[in-house]
Order: sequence, then structure tokens, then C-alpha cells
Amino acid sequence: MLTRHTLRIKIMQNVFAFEQCKEADFELAKDWVGDHFLPDLNSMEVQDKEGLKKQRKQAIQFFEKKFRSPEASLEDDKITKAVKDGLAMYEKQVKKDHQHLKTNLVSEVSRISNWYYSVYALWLSFYDLAKEDTKSNHTNWLGNQVVKALQANDELQKAILQFDAGWGTR
Repeated sequence: MLTRHTLRIKIMQNVFAFEQCKEADFELAKDWVGDHFLPDLNSMEVQDKEGLKKQRKQAIQFFEKKFRSPEASLEDDKITKAVKDGLAMYEKQVKKDHQHLKTNLVSEVSRISNWYYSVYALWLSFYDLAKEDTKSNHTNWLGNQVVKALQANDELQKAILQFDAGWGTR
């Protein structure tokens, strides 16, 4: 019952979401590295704001450079440590996002069959409503052979109950 088209859509949605997550994680890690070189507002010591601003800019540039080519190096140990920690945070967050999206994809795919059963159950609910409605003429609906075949299909009735896809409880 699963269509390839629906599966392709779900997969492409997750690929796009993963790419968006990676971009967001990169920006978060870059901001995190830059935040290491902000003035400490709780410190009683006078801080070199211009020096921190210069270090911040240098750290962000080095982070971007190190992200593109891991062989890049810098003499300043404080900046190197902040960039290393930022890259580790980025990798950890990307793995977490990947796992979340993978779990989400599996659950979305498992719900596709539930959607199909819900549509069949909706047809059957319309059939039941047409039988009960005495004010209008529903001969086309009541005489529909497809709906009658769905109504007579015991396996479909069991599947609708199993997946809780019926419309009577909604």
C-alpha cells in the first residue's frame, strides 16, 4: 500500500531538514566560539575590549577555516581550544540531529499505511451516513460497488480497528 512517491517525498523532506540542521548547527557552533571572547561582565578586572574583539574575529575566521580544512593551525592556544571545542559541539549536535531525523522518518513511514486506512474508513463512514440519512436521495452512493466491496471486506475492517483509523471515534 505504500507508494514510492510518498516515500520519496518523506525522504526528501528529511534530507532537506538534515541540511538545514547542519547549517543551523554550524551557525550555533560559530556563535559559541565567538562567545568565548566576549567581555566577562561578572569580572571585577578591567578587560581589553578591543583585544577581545580582535580575538573573537580571529577565532570565528579560524573556526570557518578549520571547518573547511581540518589541517589548518594557529599559534594562539586559547583560540585553538575554543575552535576545537566548537567543532566537537558541532559534530555532536549533527549526530544528535541525524538520529532524531532517522527516528522521525521511521515513524512517519509507519504512519503512511494508517493514512490509507483512514481514507477507506472515511468512505465507509460516508456510506453509513448515507444509509441513515432519509431526507436526501443517496442512491448513487449506496449503489456504489467499490464502497460495497470495502464494506464487505473483513480484513479491511480488522485493519481499520487495528490501526484505530475509524472516523466514528473522532
